[in-house]
Amino acid sequence: MLPFWSDDVAEVWPVVGRLEGKEAVRDYFVAIFAAVPDFHIDVERMAAEGETVFVHWHMTGTFTGASFLGIEATGRSIDLRGNDCFTIRDEKVAAAFIAYDGMAFAVQAGLLPPHGSRMDHAMTVAFNWMTRARKRSGADGWPYGLPPSSGSERSCASGAHMLWSMRAAWQSAR
Repeated sequence: MLPFWSDDVAEVWPVVGRLEGKEAVRDYFVAIFAAVPDFHIDVERMAAEGETVFVHWHMTGTFTGASFLGIEATGRSIDLRGNDCFTIRDEKVAAAFIAYDGMAFAVQAGLLPPHGSRMDHAMTVAFNWMTRARKRSGADGWPYGLPPSSGSERSCASGAHMLWSMRAAWQSAR
């Protein structure tokens, strides 16, 4: 793949962000292929005009290999569709913007619970509780919006109790 990328290629990916240089792109693909040993991708459509090429693809595989972005393999199947927008200069990829449903990937890989599940509901409740607590405290920028000296210790304690109860309920439901 390296011969097809310019030395100063820049790619933007969901979750990962910006990759600078062909070595960074190579390392990212090495990590993907190691994490998903049966990685397969089909190009479903392609369109080009000038130096811009759009590719619509369908990727399948199983997250059974090495860890990916620090997350250990879950053994779950991945089935995604996405789009790449390439900029081609001097017959090499100079830039790429990759788009796919990151939430679908996270659910399929087992990183997030399935939509509509009990755990999904519990996470929504916890998230909304933390959002309301942040708004009440007027805090921004501190994890969970609860600054350590804002007098929110009582809210933290009740939130911790709620999260602990949700964890226990989820474990008993499994």
